[in-house]
Amino acid sequence: MRVMANQLQPPPYPFIDRDDVLAALAVQVERATRDDRPALVALDGLGGIGVTSTALQFYAKHKSWFPDGALQVKLSDPQRDGAGR
Repeated sequence: MRVMANQLQPPPYPFIDRDDVLAALAVQVERATRDDRPALVALDGLGGIGVTSTALQFYAKHKSWFPDGALQVKLSDPQRDGAGR
């Protein structure tokens, strides 16, 4: 039995108006896979505009592309977001 890491929360519902971004991400990952390269895609944006939601939706839609699972790493500053208090 193979254990698959998955630390991601379920994607938000409803998820609206990001089909173009999801399609662009899929093209990048498919291109890297076709060329036998690792795929590294970075999403950025201001907090609260849906960057994490977009990543979660992409993973949920293409989970089979990630046979080893997925991990989530919080890159924000804990002093700024209140977690360090």
